Amino acid sequence: MENKDIQRRLAAAIEAHAAQDWARAEAGYRAILADSPGEEDASHYLGVLLAQRGQMDAGLDLIMPVIEAHPSALRLNDLGNLLHAAGRHAAAADAFLIALELTPADPDLWNNLGAALNAAQKPVEAETALRQALRLAPGSGVAYGNLAQALQAQGREGDAALAASEGCIHAAPGEVSAEILGVAYSMLGRIEEAARTYRQWLEREPENPKARHFLAACTGQDVPPRAGDAYVEQFFDSYADTFDDKLQGRLDYQGPRLVAAALERIVPAGAMLRVLDGGCGTGLCGPVLRPHASELTGVDLSAKMLAQAARRGTYHHLRKAELTAYLASCHQAFDLAVFADTLIYFGDLSALFAALACALTPGGWVVATLETTTQPNYQLKPSGRYGHAADHVEELLARNGFQLIDQSGCVLRRELMQPVPGRIYTARRGG
Repeated sequence: MENKDIQRRLAAAIEAHAAQDWARAEAGYRAILADSPGEEDASHYLGVLLAQRGQMDAGLDLIMPVIEAHPSALRLNDLGNLLHAAGRHAAAADAFLIALELTPADPDLWNNLGAALNAAQKPVEAETALRQALRLAPGSGVAYGNLAQALQAQGREGDAALAASEGCIHAAPGEVSAEILGVAYSMLGRIEEAARTYRQWLEREPENPKARHFLAACTGQDVPPRAGDAYVEQFFDSYADTFDDKLQGRLDYQGPRLVAAALERIVPAGAMLRVLDGGCGTGLCGPVLRPHASELTGVDLSAKMLAQAARRGTYHHLRKAELTAYLASCHQAFDLAVFADTLIYFGDLSALFAALACALTPGGWVVATLETTTQPNYQLKPSGRYGHAADHVEELLARNGFQLIDQSGCVLRRELMQPVPGRIYTARRGG
């Protein structure tokens, strides 16, 4: 068959492929291969099409022999993109690295490598690749967006905010995710722009709980009395695998230390208590609580966080439940309840404190950390967390039969290299 005829038919099949006319494209590739079985481009693109249509193994059977015989950066890039889309991120990164050996000055390949490394939870390596992409193509909005993700995964929120902000200048619509962009604007103090970003996100995804929550945080409108169950589950499930490293290694999280100091002051030596870790997350406070516990129960809404807590082997019981409802179902079941960085996802604490009074034995203790605010009662901050006024917390404790034993200012963690101010409360249920 004449080469010109093959190229004409191949171009028609590729055009159909690009238009997602899958049937016509596949028929075109197969017809070429029937007439010319060794045609490499037809084999490669038929393999790409099959992989895109969910037949990954069949696609790779066509793609790999062509790459092994005549490797090219273009074919390796296609392979990497297919593997990345299939969730095989480490293999995708390997494909992009081999492609870069052939064309090391291709900014798109460096960006694709960075995206794959991000997905493979290798943010430091991703940052290196993405900075090389930006050296080669300084105006790449998508590379800035991927860089922001890599920096955010390292706990470098300020750098991530600047990268995302820079990306907005260059990006085409949709290149920087609404979540990263909104967080970036918030961190830079550009709250109106953050609100606009979340509003546009919500218009595209009307049921998205993250978009709804953060829009309320930025506008102060339709503020929920607490973070919704769907938002909490989605948010913490997405962070479960990296949560401990981020809080302890990057944000200098102080929750366990603060709780340990409070317990040292109130728990008699040798006392063994029935203890609740409310909003236990991955169980960072478990090792602090277990020495005082005859029975230790952790409660959280995130199944993935609870799975991490289970791996510690610290808890006697782990329960997936909304906290207020769980407390209301327990009658004098606990001698001590601890809430470390949990009540920052509640605004109105009235129902929770009433349920807590039911769940604690007379004389039972509560230890809780909260973020502060200068606003009356409570405030949903642009960060998506609630701050509480000290006098409001004290009034609610007293109303529900608790005697305030101690409360003091503290630093809960660090964000953007700045301390996050809070307070730790110790109170006792009346007998």
